[in-house]
Amino acid sequence: MSKITEREKEILKILKNDPMIAQDDLARVLGISRSAAAVHISNLIRKGYILGRGYVFNDRTGVLVIGRIFVEISAITTCAGDSTAEIDIRPGGAAYNISLHLAAQNISTLPVSVIGRDDYGEMIREKLNRKGLDTRLLVVQDWFPTPRRITFVDKGEPAEIIDGRAAELLSPEKLQSIEVTINNCRMVIIDSGIPESTVSHICGLSAAAGVPVCFKFNGDVYEKHYYQRIQMFDTVLMTKDTAEELCECKIKNLDDGIRAARQIAENGAAKAVIVLPELGVVMFGEEGSVSVPLQPGREKLDRRAVDIFAAGVINGIINSYDYRQSMRLALGAAGQQ
Repeated sequence: MSKITEREKEILKILKNDPMIAQDDLARVLGISRSAAAVHISNLIRKGYILGRGYVFNDRTGVLVIGRIFVEISAITTCAGDSTAEIDIRPGGAAYNISLHLAAQNISTLPVSVIGRDDYGEMIREKLNRKGLDTRLLVVQDWFPTPRRITFVDKGEPAEIIDGRAAELLSPEKLQSIEVTINNCRMVIIDSGIPESTVSHICGLSAAAGVPVCFKFNGDVYEKHYYQRIQMFDTVLMTKDTAEELCECKIKNLDDGIRAARQIAENGAAKAVIVLPELGVVMFGEEGSVSVPLQPGREKLDRRAVDIFAAGVINGIINSYDYRQSMRLALGAAGQQ
């Protein structure tokens, strides 16, 4: 890279401390005009010291997690005719759970999602900040409330309602500065609940930067078309129901799961991971196939446990663990939630 001036060194230091600073604010800090600041930025870009505005991970050590964050509201009744219920409210969603548990494994993690300018949105941001996560790429908007997912279980019969209108605002236009982040991270994780145009946009940027993408299927009805474009993803992770729909088969045991994972990988993904909630987990890829049963006494992996398992598998992949070690560590973490 070309040599930089003392002024450019000063600007570079400011940008590293606050990558999203506006040029007006940068000029004010430096005591120069906005046009002069723009010239310095252009010179730093031309010389290769910065790639543009946006958060930069050092030496590709971080993971970018793009997806939905919810306020999870669950209500459970146990007795017929009983009007009372156990009600729980807490943050959740794939992007929240995966980010939190990657950070707990000392992996620099940056969540990208949409929240509302409301008390729930502020609660989510504060909880992530307290766990040491950088929340600068959480889009705070005024049009819709922070996404809510209500799960109601009445005497064992589950029902679910989602208000995810805000997730539709996670558009390529909202993510204009994200290219710099992708260029400097080790892996991008995408939750399927975001707009298709955004998924394509992120995959294009990731491919150009040589950064692998892990795509997490969530079992939504519109996800099947991603199977025809599965070569966009390095790793895909899904549960049994989604694998059965994609492969048009029945998965009754771990061996069936391996066959389904093989089919998915041969369709274009480098690695396919399937969670069989009542049986265990399977993985197929360049290293062959691996299956790991649930630990004794563990009845089933719920949605949150699947997210924690996903974080564990990703940890294993980016640290070059072998498949079996990755799966065992991930399943162990999921079992402790």
